[in-house]
Amino acid sequence: MIKEIILATGVLYLAINGIQVINRAAINMQGLAIGILLLAVSGVFWYGEQEPLKKWEYMTVWGGVLLFVIYGVLTFGGVL
Repeated sequence: MIKEIILATGVLYLAINGIQVINRAAINMQGLAIGILLLAVSGVFWYGEQEPLKKWEYMTVWGGVLLFVIYGVLTFGGVL
């Protein structure tokens, strides 16, 4: 089920990215790069083996938590 959710989220973000590229012509190259990245990541998760994917999922989740904590500390400290 996780694979289907990741694929659906990738397609949704790709559609949002496409709309932004149409509305803002200045971000064409950025939109193209992000679109390719989203397709590549969705493909890796769709076709990948289960065990290595779990490791990457855990690393991604904890990386997000760490970034959120860093953001909170920097905001609390008055840096941001």
